[in-house]
Amino acid sequence: MGFGGWNAKRGRVRTVVTGLGSVGLASIVVVLGLVTGAAAEPCDVAADLEYVALGDSYSSGYGLPDAAGPCDRSSEYSYPVRIQQSAQFGTFTDVSCAGARTRDFYTAQNGSNPRQLDALSEDTDVVTFTIGGNDLGFTDIITDCATDGDCRDAYGGPGMPDLMNKISGPVGDDIQQAMSDAAAAAPNAEIFVLGYPDLLPASPTGPAWTLSCMPTSLVVSSPERTDLRAVQLALNEEIAMRASAAGATLHYVDTYTPSVGHDLCSSDPWVSVLNIYHPTVTGMLAMALLAQQAIEAEWDRRDAAERAQASAQHAAQRAALVQSAPTLTDDELTQHWNTYADDRDMQEVVEAEWDRRVTTTLPTGDEMQELEWAYANMSPSKYQEVERRILTDP
Repeated sequence: MGFGGWNAKRGRVRTVVTGLGSVGLASIVVVLGLVTGAAAEPCDVAADLEYVALGDSYSSGYGLPDAAGPCDRSSEYSYPVRIQQSAQFGTFTDVSCAGARTRDFYTAQNGSNPRQLDALSEDTDVVTFTIGGNDLGFTDIITDCATDGDCRDAYGGPGMPDLMNKISGPVGDDIQQAMSDAAAAAPNAEIFVLGYPDLLPASPTGPAWTLSCMPTSLVVSSPERTDLRAVQLALNEEIAMRASAAGATLHYVDTYTPSVGHDLCSSDPWVSVLNIYHPTVTGMLAMALLAQQAIEAEWDRRDAAERAQASAQHAAQRAALVQSAPTLTDDELTQHWNTYADDRDMQEVVEAEWDRRVTTTLPTGDEMQELEWAYANMSPSKYQEVERRILTDP
């Protein structure tokens, strides 16, 4: 089952969220309720929910202090782990793996990590992943730019048109197919696809760039930096577009826009050259927060839709009862009263029809007898009407 029925069956996971315009490590920790090395207390426990993390090195935690194993997977600091620490889903499975491409959704990786889609089933409720960067070879591209001359020549020249065409063509196609197949493998889940955070700053340009972001600026020229930013932005936009096209259960989580100003050259970086252009501990905390915001927003949207649907159904049932009440026998009317014992709105419809019937036999003449009869046979509201009429009559 998806988010739609979680309220009734499984309880809810709530996370307090704030804007990320100038958020730093301390405020992220407070907001998420996370403490390094310790699990957070959940606001509500989702003990029966199943959360599965797929994806590449931006999901596995490559470069983090505890990243280990063939997949360079973090057990404490990656954003999937941070989400789990905060939400405490009943079941958590992490098959993300450094170096993963979309093909690794379908085939085993590194001889040990099974095909990632095998972790999904109809029992899965929440899925997160980053994917597509390795299909494009983005980390290798940045490394090439840091070690060669003008790396743009290898990708069609200024603007890197070869990469842009690859993004909108085969890479985008593979990403969308992987998303669609994930949705098919987990038909009852909501799937959140995270973009990649900003790596390089937009300014300064020209000679000032060389002094602003050492050591990266010593090996990546200002024009290369500008085009690399455009390529990364195009990749994120393509992922967002493909998520929208892949189905209603796919949701793109924009990590790029909030991360602008937290590039590897900033004083509060979410990515680091020491991590080979991958997220830092702070960056992973920020990604976890953004993902949980998205999860909560979708959850609330589904809840609101369910409430609206239930309200419309109730209104239709009430209208039908109002129309049919005059045709019901007394026994049928009593049966409806009992059926709607917990629905005061529907009981009022039954009361109104009952009062209409008994009003025609209300005795007149003796006011005390009239009051006693009304008390015994009418609803409280109708009795009060009779009482007020008698008391106010001259």
